[in-house]
Amino acid sequence: MKINNPKQIIQKSIEDSVGLTSYALTLNLFNVDVSKDKNYQRNFTSYYKVRRDEKWLEKYYEFMEQHKHDDSLTFEVVLRYISSIPHSVGNHINASGQSTSIEASFASKMLSTIDPTYPVWDSQVVKALGYKIRATNKEEKILEYINLYNHLTKEMHEYISTGEGKECIRLFDEMFPNYKHISDVKKIDFYLWNIGK
Repeated sequence: MKINNPKQIIQKSIEDSVGLTSYALTLNLFNVDVSKDKNYQRNFTSYYKVRRDEKWLEKYYEFMEQHKHDDSLTFEVVLRYISSIPHSVGNHINASGQSTSIEASFASKMLSTIDPTYPVWDSQVVKALGYKIRATNKEEKILEYINLYNHLTKEMHEYISTGEGKECIRLFDEMFPNYKHISDVKKIDFYLWNIGK
């Protein structure tokens, strides 16, 4: 028996287990038509756990394709658009069998894929940072999500410039040399996601 390159095998296994391999595939959005490429959609949907019905996903990926070259795209624009798409998945379904949720997490996942200098807003990151949405009215909630996301973005960039942030990035690059090219924001996001687990 012979095992060639055992270190590479272990490294690849760790990269797969923390999602880096799948994440790297999401960054191919500029090489494909994300509104039509089912392999891209399957990987993105699986990696980001996008649990929505087919009609919702179709509109999500159409919007992503239309706006992936838009340098002025903001979290608010993505959030307001995808939060207006009705879907039939989740706990808050109305009498017509559909729900319109405030899709802060999926909005951030789209935006941070298009522009990796933006962070992901998800339950693990929110838990790690202690963020809470206190509003009850839908419009007030949307405004609160926008403010907190802007705060998260600012806080993330400030942290990256600190000695501690730089050390986290150095350790990430040392542990995952095949992924040095991903954004510093995404590297810190991996830490926060694991802290919040």
